[in-house]
Amino acid sequence: MFDMAYGNLEYKRRWSNYIYSFKHHIIFDKKNLKQLIISHFEALIIHTKNILKKYDIDKYIEKFKNKANKETKYIELPNHIIETEFDFDIIFFSEINILKNEILEILVCNFLYSSKENIKNIKLMKNENNKEILILGETAKCKIIFDKYLDLNI
Repeated sequence: MFDMAYGNLEYKRRWSNYIYSFKHHIIFDKKNLKQLIISHFEALIIHTKNILKKYDIDKYIEKFKNKANKETKYIELPNHIIETEFDFDIIFFSEINILKNEILEILVCNFLYSSKENIKNIKLMKNENNKEILILGETAKCKIIFDKYLDLNI
């Protein structure tokens, strides 16, 4: 069993084969007036949230938040192929800054995750026509080939 913690998120529903209800337990000292008040207030908040979830109001609130927050956006990666076994001639490539482009940032993060490299050891290089990007680490490397010119803005 792998517990993905509290929260009804899409990736948790996709990865799970068993979903269970989350239970709240509030423990407090009945003799302490301050703890009594705080615990009843906390119980009221939890009860209110559960009622809102029961009527799917939390989904409407989430949609409203996403519309209100313009910074949240999905970046679609252009069509590309990733090769891990390749030869290259360094004279046809020039070094570029790793974090100058959102697309490159995503690709570098994916490479770092899969190769267990440290970002300090990464070199990012591009060829003249911006169709090939090399990500070179200490122990791993990959070549990303785009099917058309990629405007890198760098």
